[in-house]
Amino acid sequence: MRGLTARLKKVRDVHEKLLKDDGGMADLYLSRKTASSSPIRGSMESAAAFCMDENDVKELKMLLEPYFIQSGGALNKLATLRERIDVTNENRKNQLEQLKLILECGTFCVGMYSVVPGIFGMNIPFKWDHEPNGFMFKWVIIVPVVVCAALFALIISYARHKGLGSC
Repeated sequence: MRGLTARLKKVRDVHEKLLKDDGGMADLYLSRKTASSSPIRGSMESAAAFCMDENDVKELKMLLEPYFIQSGGALNKLATLRERIDVTNENRKNQLEQLKLILECGTFCVGMYSVVPGIFGMNIPFKWDHEPNGFMFKWVIIVPVVVCAALFALIISYARHKGLGSC
């Protein structure tokens, strides 16, 4: 993209330089050059061709101006395309940041869930053959799951409220 823009700017600069330089334009007029170099034509025709210098330059300018305008239009299109690409890249980057936020929140809640039953699970007297202590293990597992899910929902709703993303 940058190389194409640089080449197009170079072409546009050359066009602009040629359009401003009447001497260079007169040198580019090939019909006059062939008329003056042709041995068949007489010296009067060559002199007449040399005298039409201003008309030749105008004619060449009329031929080159559309290409100059076209190169300017192409440069504008490239600039617009570059802006669109930058906006698209910025949108993708924002979407990835939103996904990162969701994943970090989920990781935090899962980590919290892992720690809480681990701490409480070590201190709970649980025996498989006694029924009175069986309900305690269920509460140690269920309560942190509910709390972590609620915390995750709270964090996501806070992020939406603050405009951090359409999570």
